[in-house]
Amino acid sequence: MGYIQHQTQPLYRRRTFSDKFSDTSDFITANWRVLLKMLTITILPVSAIQALNLNGLMSNVYGSVNDGAGSAASIITGLAINYGSLMVFGLIATVLFISIVYAVMRLYHATGNDGTPPHPELGSMTFAQFRPYMMRQMRPAWKSIGAMVLIGIMMLALMVLGGAGLAASSSKSNIEDGVFAIMMLAAYACIFLLMPPAMMAIPVYSFEKTGFWAGLKKGIVYGFKTWRGVVAVMFVFGIIIGFVGGFLSLPWMILNMLKAYFVADGSTSLAFVNTIWYNFITYLFGILYIYVSYIGYAAMLVALAYQYGHAHEVIDGEDF
Repeated sequence: MGYIQHQTQPLYRRRTFSDKFSDTSDFITANWRVLLKMLTITILPVSAIQALNLNGLMSNVYGSVNDGAGSAASIITGLAINYGSLMVFGLIATVLFISIVYAVMRLYHATGNDGTPPHPELGSMTFAQFRPYMMRQMRPAWKSIGAMVLIGIMMLALMVLGGAGLAASSSKSNIEDGVFAIMMLAAYACIFLLMPPAMMAIPVYSFEKTGFWAGLKKGIVYGFKTWRGVVAVMFVFGIIIGFVGGFLSLPWMILNMLKAYFVADGSTSLAFVNTIWYNFITYLFGILYIYVSYIGYAAMLVALAYQYGHAHEVIDGEDF
């Protein structure tokens, strides 16, 4: 199923929170086939690699429990390799699902000269047909990642400064203790205030032709001026994603908890949790957990795009 012939609401319009939620639901309902198809083709292989790394991290933990400090160097090396690989493939997957979601949204909201959608059979698109549109969104997606990394570094610096201040205050007077505690609280407050606006840079880069700094500035301005709306969208969809992801992560977590228990206990059941079938089932549940998490955050991107369209109309009041 492709477009709902121009019952589709425009991207750029003022929206209440219920409008943002319903427009997000309508978009996913109308385009779930093409979204699921493209995300599965690109994200599932990455999720399979990440599940290997995730299980590798858990194996390092089991090794530290079972072998003690004698294999500390190999454990640290394994942790570094697996965690580094998780981060690298996480970045790749993030770029892919940002590119796919916003490529579909651009196609969904596009209109021809006669006002009709130029791609009415969006749901029947093959990956070969869709790939050029996805590739056009890659550059904006990498800009988004760069902006998030930059803001993450700034937030980390604030946390380190706050933590260092709090640690230093342990040898100071009570008055100085209060000052440093306030500094740390202020650092965390800055993180809480800055993160939601920073997220708005993602749709700004994806829907506008803009430079890195101009897009980051515009995203933050849009985010601050519609801060409550951004927080509401992220909070509600975060709860939904967390609930679904947490539920689907239970099998993987239970299997790993059982293995950790038998390793620590030195139980005779240790041989069972080390069988190829047990590890393979754990691996499959790991793939499911990671894959569904990416699908969930793709839905949040849709909601952020409609928040961006609302912010654009509220602040600039003009169409592109």
